[in-house]
Amino acid sequence: MLEYKIGYSINLQLFAEGEKTEEATPRRREESRKKGQVAKSPDLAQTATLLVGIIVLKIMFKFMYKMLYVNFKNSFYNMDITKFTIEKLEEIFLKDALLFFIVISPILLAILISGVLANYIQVGFLFTTEPLKPSFSKINPISGLKNMFSLKKLVELIKTIIKLIIIGIYGYSVVKSNYNSILKIPFLNFFDGFILIFKIVYDVVLKIAMALFVLAVVDYFYQKWEYDKSLKMSKQEIKEEMKQTEGNPQLKAKMRAMQRDMIRRRMIEEVPKATVIITNPTHLSVALKYDNTMSAPVVIAKGADNIAFRIREIAKENDIPIVENKPLARALYKSVEIGDEVPEEYYKAVATILQHIYYN
Repeated sequence: MLEYKIGYSINLQLFAEGEKTEEATPRRREESRKKGQVAKSPDLAQTATLLVGIIVLKIMFKFMYKMLYVNFKNSFYNMDITKFTIEKLEEIFLKDALLFFIVISPILLAILISGVLANYIQVGFLFTTEPLKPSFSKINPISGLKNMFSLKKLVELIKTIIKLIIIGIYGYSVVKSNYNSILKIPFLNFFDGFILIFKIVYDVVLKIAMALFVLAVVDYFYQKWEYDKSLKMSKQEIKEEMKQTEGNPQLKAKMRAMQRDMIRRRMIEEVPKATVIITNPTHLSVALKYDNTMSAPVVIAKGADNIAFRIREIAKENDIPIVENKPLARALYKSVEIGDEVPEEYYKAVATILQHIYYN
C-alpha cells in the first residue's frame, strides 16, 4: 500500500490487475477468430498475386503473342471483304474472345492459386459473416474521427508513402537505364517495338512487385504483433475466464470427451508394442506387454466393441499373436487399469499363454 500524508492510500494491486500484460488464452483467440478478427496483411495477397502474375506472363508471353497474332491475322488479313457481314464479324469476335480467354487462363489460374495460398498461409481456413453484420460503431462519427487519428491510420499513411517512394525510385531507375532504347521505339517495326516496350514495363513492374512484396511481409509481422498485443488480457480477465470455463457444464463435458479421446489415441499407439492380445473373442481385447526386464506383464491397452476390434486390427497388421481366452480377457478388462501390472492371481494363466507363444 502506498500512503500519502493527506490520509489517502492507493492499492497499487488494482492497477496491476487492470493492466493487460498476459498472453491471450486459446478461448480468447478462438472468440476473436469467430468474429473475423485475425492477423492479416491484405498487401501480402495482393503483391503475391501481382508477382506470380507477371512472372507467368513473362514465361508465356511469346507463346501468347504468337497465338493471338496468328489468329488475328487469319481472321482479318485473309478475309474476303465482299463476303463481310455483321454475322461474320460476330463469329470472329466470339472465336477471338474464346481464344484470348484460353490463352490467358494459365495466368488467371496462377493468380487465383497464389491469392488463395497467401490468404491461407496467413489465417488458415476461415469463413465468418460476423464482419458483414451491421454495427453502430461503423457509422458513428465519433468512432470515425478516432480512427482517422489512430496509430493504425498513421501506419497506413507511412506504408502508402513508402510504396510511392518505391514506385518512383524503381520507375525512374528503369527508365533511365533504358533511355536510349526508349528513343529507338518509334523507328522499330511493330513486333520489335512491342517486345521492347514489354521488356521495359516488365522490368519496372517486377522490381516494384518484389520490393512491395518484401514490404508486405514486414507489414504482416507488424499486423501479427499488433493483433497479439490487442488480444492481451489482464490477470483479472484470465481469472474471470477460468471461472466461466470451470462453471460451464457443456464445456466440462467437452473437455472430458477430449481427454478420453486423447487417452484412447495414446493407448491405440501402444498396441504395436504388445506381446500378445487376449480376447473373449469379439467384445473385449486386452493387450499385454512383457520382456525379460519386466517383473510382470503389463496391460498397455484394452477396449470393448469397436475399440476391441481396432486393437485386433492393429495386432494383425503388426503380426502380434491374438489368443482367445474369455475368462482371462473379462478378468483383466475389469480389474486391471492401463499401465498396471497383471495381478498375481493371473500369473499362471498369462504365463501359459506366453509360454505357448514363445515355443510356437
